[in-house]
Amino acid sequence: MTLRILALPVAISLLALAAFAPVAAIADEFPVSVDHIYGPTIIPAAPVRVVTLGWMTQDIVADLGIIPVGTPKVTWGDDGTGLLPWFADTIAAIAPERSALLSIDDGIPFEDILALDPDVILAPMSGIDENDFARLSSIAPTVAYEKSAWDGRWQDVTMTIGKALGKTAEAEQLIADTNAAVAAERAAHPEFADRTAIFSYIVPGSGIMHVYSPDASRVQMLVDLGFSLPPEVSAATDGIDLSTERLATIDTDVLVAWHNEPEEIEYVKTDPVYSRYRPVAEGHYVGIADPSMVMAVVAPSPSAIRWSLQILVNDLAEVLKN
Repeated sequence: MTLRILALPVAISLLALAAFAPVAAIADEFPVSVDHIYGPTIIPAAPVRVVTLGWMTQDIVADLGIIPVGTPKVTWGDDGTGLLPWFADTIAAIAPERSALLSIDDGIPFEDILALDPDVILAPMSGIDENDFARLSSIAPTVAYEKSAWDGRWQDVTMTIGKALGKTAEAEQLIADTNAAVAAERAAHPEFADRTAIFSYIVPGSGIMHVYSPDASRVQMLVDLGFSLPPEVSAATDGIDLSTERLATIDTDVLVAWHNEPEEIEYVKTDPVYSRYRPVAEGHYVGIADPSMVMAVVAPSPSAIRWSLQILVNDLAEVLKN
């Protein structure tokens, strides 16, 4: 596979872009109660000033027509402005305003969030702990993650955000349009249905390959495209840390891995151990090292999927020609 360093957003099919179509919907009634790991949060009225924390959330808020007043500054995978490229495109289509960028290098900037006077703080794809939640809740109603920190199906996160914003019908339509775009690619590539695949994280020299569990959003995208998972991965409730001498214990047709640096892709292809792992030896390895693309597949919001879907599908189809 030839690594693509991405400079501009990629045009996806018109079907995928249907997510931007207006939705005729009856407004949700408030107050609403949103459940998460720390219990229910009551949101008394439809939020206007929204602060987001963590991954993915700002994308979905913007897809539902609201520019967050504050969102974390991106320092890896951004478009040079502290924003992920698909998020920058979405908010530019709504209005010229830009979100205030919150520096999270030293933790959650509680004072900066307070100064933004939010109506709600949305963090359903984050790692905020109970103390963080309590402090944030003293500023505005706060929604944390549902079960596991930094993870969750993008469909579930979308519905949580839709409910919090009083836009459940719009959220349902966004999910339907995005699922339709993925389904169209699945139908166009029946060869995917005959193959197994795993999604992993490889750090050269560590002696470990981390294989993500079926619940991970990045794995769900492969399944949605038609791939099946090896039995050992299907049965896993958590990720699997596999030592390099035991790679063959998980047999798979396709290996997808994300990396911190482009050079790590060549490492996997040439390393004496990884190069003998069946999917690598057969040329069925997709290495992802472009920072924007990594963020798009690790936290695949609807807009990230629109931005990255064709690239991922083309790469998967290309390696399966080998």
